[in-house]
Amino acid sequence: MGAPKGNQNAKGHGFGRPRKWSEKQVEDEADFLVEWAQRDDALVLGTCYGMRGYSYETSLRWAKENEIYAYAKELTKTIVGARREVQALKGRIDAGLVRASLATYDPEYRAFLKEMKRDQIIEELTHEQAAKEISDYIKSRPAVKK
Repeated sequence: MGAPKGNQNAKGHGFGRPRKWSEKQVEDEADFLVEWAQRDDALVLGTCYGMRGYSYETSLRWAKENEIYAYAKELTKTIVGARREVQALKGRIDAGLVRASLATYDPEYRAFLKEMKRDQIIEELTHEQAAKEISDYIKSRPAVKK
C-alpha cells in the first residue's frame, strides 16, 4: 500500500533514477557543451555537467566511448580555460584559483607540470645517489687513529 495522499514524507527527492542516454543524446550533449562554452559565464565545466543532469564520471565514460563527445569536451575545456586565464589576468577572478585548476583546462600546462615533477624526481634521485656515494666513500676510507 502506498503512502496516504498528502503525506509529506512520500514526495521523494524529485529526480528519480538516472536516465539512460542514447548515442544520439550524447552527441547532442557534445553540441550543447560547445555552445555552452561560448557563454561569458561559462567558467567551470562541472557546472555544465550538473546543470544538464550528469556527473564528471559520466562525462569521462562518454569521452572514452564517443569520439564526438571526446572532441567536444576537449574543445570546451580549451575555450573555458582560455576564458578563465583572461579573466584572471584582468583581475576579474582570483588568479590563484585559476592556477590551481589550470592543468584541468590546459593540456600544455598539464604536460609542463608532469615534466617538472619528473625532473624533480630525477634531481632528488641524483642528490640521493650523490649522498650515498659520499657516504660509501667515507666508510671505505681507513679509520684515523686518535
